[in-house]
Amino acid sequence: METLILSCAGGALALVAVRWGIGALLSLAPADMPRLSEVHADLPVLAFTFALSIVTGLAIGLVPGLAASRPALQATLKDAGRGTTAGRGQRRLRAALVVAEVALAVVLTLGGGLLLRSFLSVLAVDPGFKPDHLLTLQIALPNSYGTADQRRALYADLFSRLEAIPGVTSAGGTTRLPLGSTNVTTKVDVEGRGLPPGEWPEVEFRRAVRSYFPAMGIRLVRGRTFTDQDGPNAPIVVVINERMAGRLLPGENPIGRRVRFGSTSAPWVTIVGVIGDVRHSALEAEPSPELYTWYLQNPPTNPFIVVRSTVDAASLTPAVRAAVQAADKQIAAYDIRSMEQVRSESVAQRRFVLLLVGAFGVLALVMAAVGVYGVMTLVVSERTTEIGIRLALGAAPSHVLRAVIVEGLTLTAAGIAAGLAVSIAILPLLSTQLYGIRAFDPPTLTAVPGMLLAVAALACLVPAWKAMAVDPVEALRAS
Repeated sequence: METLILSCAGGALALVAVRWGIGALLSLAPADMPRLSEVHADLPVLAFTFALSIVTGLAIGLVPGLAASRPALQATLKDAGRGTTAGRGQRRLRAALVVAEVALAVVLTLGGGLLLRSFLSVLAVDPGFKPDHLLTLQIALPNSYGTADQRRALYADLFSRLEAIPGVTSAGGTTRLPLGSTNVTTKVDVEGRGLPPGEWPEVEFRRAVRSYFPAMGIRLVRGRTFTDQDGPNAPIVVVINERMAGRLLPGENPIGRRVRFGSTSAPWVTIVGVIGDVRHSALEAEPSPELYTWYLQNPPTNPFIVVRSTVDAASLTPAVRAAVQAADKQIAAYDIRSMEQVRSESVAQRRFVLLLVGAFGVLALVMAAVGVYGVMTLVVSERTTEIGIRLALGAAPSHVLRAVIVEGLTLTAAGIAAGLAVSIAILPLLSTQLYGIRAFDPPTLTAVPGMLLAVAALACLVPAWKAMAVDPVEALRAS
């Protein structure tokens, strides 16, 4: 009955934590995670928590309850003055529970550590552009801009206004924003290769507007980028990235080579420049072959706009909105974000998984520390008389301190060994969530056991200090 009362009280507190925790987790979850609206504490959750509390209380109270129901009367009367001493079976059960807690903590903490290392590896990836001090937005033109000439005139006016904003150094646009939009592909044929259309390689297709490459901080590798001389009546030119140059023209100079894309009826266009690779799909995804056309030769209708400045990107929002409205009040400007925010949102799901596993790992670590502390406190309480005799016979208090800590660390080491054995079996399942590291990452496999040993040593300090402070006279008198 005592354990049932405690376990049910714990279950009630757990429900309070669930109601608070769900709200906190949902506020941190990425918006595009499916079925978030269905996450709530309903009747099945309440019933499960209640049933688990009952089962836990019965399981915890069963062993000491059975032991108390069949007492050894002679031994009990003999030890009545010394306090209660647990039997060998109970001591083994306590030790097994602590080992299991530590093993669980090892598995969850290792998972959290691997995800953290992987997350840091993703953040350290060079995206191929400079996300700092960069504001992004998308615009939608009204139907009145139905011709290419009308769109060219609008963009000339709009970007002149954007570049006149104090602090702005450059502005441009594109049809596909890195890390923030979908991708469009096309088939490409290289002049002189004679490949049938079914064998043309596939590349991603984008359009560059105004000073897009300088604004994004995308480096020029070879040749040149687009200029105002590449107008609607000039020969059609394209810019490709390094990945496309290496795949379609390996070992060759691509500048001046001609390609066509889409179909055999498309005109041949000339490659005038090669830019660095940009990670468009995700930071952890390898760059794809890319081809850019120029907005003066093919102006888009709903481009993404990027504005680079010397000030904080978010602070430019009112001025950028005003510039768009000044160009035409009918233009819709939306999805205004800094590129740092775009980059952060691109790893939101990975960060959320890290948060969940890390939270469970911290909870398991706390449980393991509480388990070690509780068991060692009970051990010191049961062995007060023995400790007093040792001290009376001349044992140094530091030896007692060391003995208690060593006993606690021995249990912890056993739990770490068990946890590592389990981790070896299940951590490869985590490989799909990792980037830049292996499932068996030496730094993580070294740091986590070391951290658990340090936490266990701290948990042993209080009971060890109490053991060292036992008064031999009082202990012998109580015996």
